[in-house]
Amino acid sequence: MNHLLKFTSLAVIAATLTFNSALGQAAADPAKAPTKKATTATSDTVDATATKTKKAKKEGYKFWGEVSAVDKTAITVSLKKEEGARIIHLDSKSELARLGKPAILGEIKPGDYAHGRLYKNKAGEEVIMAAKFDLERSNKKAIEKGKKAEKKGKSADDKAAK
Repeated sequence: MNHLLKFTSLAVIAATLTFNSALGQAAADPAKAPTKKATTATSDTVDATATKTKKAKKEGYKFWGEVSAVDKTAITVSLKKEEGARIIHLDSKSELARLGKPAILGEIKPGDYAHGRLYKNKAGEEVIMAAKFDLERSNKKAIEKGKKAEKKGKSADDKAAK
C-alpha cells in the first residue's frame, strides 16, 4: 500500500512538472506560441476598421437648399449659392421624393426646396443618396418664430388699441 501511494504521488508530480514546463516554453518562445489567435485578433481589427469606413461612407452627410436648375441629360440638380451653383449628381441608387411621394428627376422644378443626404463618389462628385423636394422650406424653428412674432404683434396691437 505504501508503494502504491508513493507511485501515485510521483505520477502526479511528474504530470504537473511536464504540464508546467510545456506552458513555460510556449510563453517563453513566441515562435512556438499559437499564432491562430493573434491572426484572428488582427483580422477582427481590420474587419472592424473596414466596417466603420463602409458605414461612414454609407451614411453620407446632409445637404439642403433651393433648386436653381435641373439637367436631365447630365442627371444633375443645381442648388442656389451666393455665388454660382452647387451641382449634385444622381445615380441609380438615388431615392427622390417630391411633396411626400416618390419622384423622378423630371418632376423636380426650379424653386423647390431640397434636403437630404449625399456622399462623394470616387471622382469627388457629390451624389444624392436620398432627397426630398418640397415647395418651401419646412423648418419647425422658423414656424415657431413666426407664431411668436404673430402673438407679439397681436399683443402690441391690443395694447395700442387700449
